[in-house]
Amino acid sequence: MMFVIGHQNLLQPQSNSNLPFLRATVAQLQGGFELRQLRWGGGLFRSVLQGKQTRGEAAWAERPVTRWLETGVNYYRSRSPQDKQISSVLSGDVRETVSPRLSLLQIISSSNGQTTVAFGGNYFSNRFTVGVDYQTVYVPFLAQPFKQGIGVTLQLRPFGGIELDGQSFLGPDGKTKYSVAGSSMLAGASRFLGVRGSSTYRLPKYVIRGRVVDEQGNAIPGAAVRVDGQILLTNAAGQFFVRKSRAGSYPIQVSLADFLNPLPYEVASCPQSAEAAREELATDIVITLRRPAAPKLKKPK
Repeated sequence: MMFVIGHQNLLQPQSNSNLPFLRATVAQLQGGFELRQLRWGGGLFRSVLQGKQTRGEAAWAERPVTRWLETGVNYYRSRSPQDKQISSVLSGDVRETVSPRLSLLQIISSSNGQTTVAFGGNYFSNRFTVGVDYQTVYVPFLAQPFKQGIGVTLQLRPFGGIELDGQSFLGPDGKTKYSVAGSSMLAGASRFLGVRGSSTYRLPKYVIRGRVVDEQGNAIPGAAVRVDGQILLTNAAGQFFVRKSRAGSYPIQVSLADFLNPLPYEVASCPQSAEAAREELATDIVITLRRPAAPKLKKPK
């Protein structure tokens, strides 16, 4: 079971750089449950942009049909009480496990009288893994705030326990963002512990994402955040992102020793844990850092 309450304050630059940033707030209430292999849940959204309110609802359900077939349905609706504009998206997806190394995905979506079909899937091998999936996020700056986009995950394992990870995902502004990370491990450790590598792979459906900023709200690139033991580095917009196989709470902390940013920082605020949720329900975690105060010089006696 997963239950999350969130509130976000977002800023969006305008096309004319001389104009002030657009400011929006989003309040969210989300929940997810599982009963007899049926996973279902939903969320309520309320956003305010320049005095205009928009409300959104999301509901989803998914269930395995056989060992190799899984189906799901998603419904999103948004409406504005001021102009009585209503938009909705209904989509269904089918996932097939063709082999231990290959799975396929088909999505059919219907929105405002238009129907679209999209394809994706995952392929796993010893040297690389690639996954193509789709995600929906709530973007308060758009007239139709529920926006769907493609998400690509690439993992390379060239040699010696080294792993390189690259991901694309939709940010809170509805634009595609990118995340790159690398890690290594002792090749003999897993064999010593009796752990064998898995021959199957599926793109995890749960995500943890957030931003690292200073006390003025400016993004801090090259900051290191440790989530459940994994080091994540922020991109140029101060964002970090990771996928998890299960929903729930994971420990999170700032790892100052692993920073690529050369400037000195100290932690002003950081939550002790982060909630992994489905991509359309995930909220941004905000970590705030500050520059340490200069040491005071002692006056000579």
